[in-house]
Amino acid sequence: MTLPLLQGGQRRRAVYGRTKAEVVGKLNQLKVESASGLLADPKQETLGSYMKAWLRDVQKERVLATTFALQEGFFRNHIEASAVAGVRLDRLRADHIDLLLAGMRESGASGRLRQQVYGLLRVALGNAVKRRRIALNPVVVATRPRAQRPEVRALSASDAAKLLHATEDDRLRALYVLALTTGMRQGELFGLRWGDVDLARGVVTVRRTQREVCGRIELGEPKTAKSRRAIALGEFTRTVLREHRKSFGAVPMSTARVFTTREGGPLRKSNFIRRQWGPLVERAGLAPIGFHAATRHTMASLALTENLHPKIVQERLGHSRIDTTLDLYSHTGSELQRQVAETLDAALVAALSDDSFDDNRGAQRGILADRPAS
Repeated sequence: MTLPLLQGGQRRRAVYGRTKAEVVGKLNQLKVESASGLLADPKQETLGSYMKAWLRDVQKERVLATTFALQEGFFRNHIEASAVAGVRLDRLRADHIDLLLAGMRESGASGRLRQQVYGLLRVALGNAVKRRRIALNPVVVATRPRAQRPEVRALSASDAAKLLHATEDDRLRALYVLALTTGMRQGELFGLRWGDVDLARGVVTVRRTQREVCGRIELGEPKTAKSRRAIALGEFTRTVLREHRKSFGAVPMSTARVFTTREGGPLRKSNFIRRQWGPLVERAGLAPIGFHAATRHTMASLALTENLHPKIVQERLGHSRIDTTLDLYSHTGSELQRQVAETLDAALVAALSDDSFDDNRGAQRGILADRPAS
């Protein structure tokens, strides 16, 4: 059932519902929005104007500042800059979305980038449906771009040992050891305070993360709810952290950062990678590799290869879902398959060479021979 909403004979909106009561309720809501100035004219509102307002008024309050900056960049560089941005919102179709994504592909955009733009459009236009700007979300019908998951790089155990050997005289040795044994993210390490480290119990608690937004350093909530976690420390890691704490002289305050610049300020990602991480990898004699690949990914890969339960690895990494852990580190599957194959081979060879196995097999033949023919 539909009812038109007329405003001075100039504007019409169709309201849909399964019952008359539902339609009347939606109609009354539209009247309220119209009276308060919240009801946009579908003949004037375009995809571009809607998304700009949605990002500013809705999305900015919902997501982290770093996420918002990323999404605003997606909109400005790929959506607002396209011809599709000028399409009226009420006339937007799946074909328009496909056209926008195809144009990105022809311009050399990666599958992953196109997926991110697709996801942003889907959320934004889903909000438009909820606010009754449009009846259906055209992105749901559009073709989702395909993208290959990049292979996760990680160090072997021997290369990880080379890396640790190269840190022996490094001022930030404890940071690298903690990263490699806990799998903590870089921002979590940079935002760590001494109050988060309990060396007596051997536990480090992730309560915050450091982010850089437009060159400004901020401390905020961890990436997800699961990212707020307590991680057990081994004796080696605890020893290294004790030595690191001695470098502060007096016992540092609980609010003091565990890892800082020489001047005592917060570490910045770009400076850290250029001045500390790059030279360390070179000293270790390793090929260039990212910080997370050499620490976080290496910890997860080694743990799974050593047959630690994936649930434990997930909790240590702070992943929201276990399938994220399994998908990211599926490359360890071939090593685990080899271990399983060798274990099964060894068990069967041992059974075949067992005298009791031969005796049992002979006894089974005798039992079968005594059975009457059926």
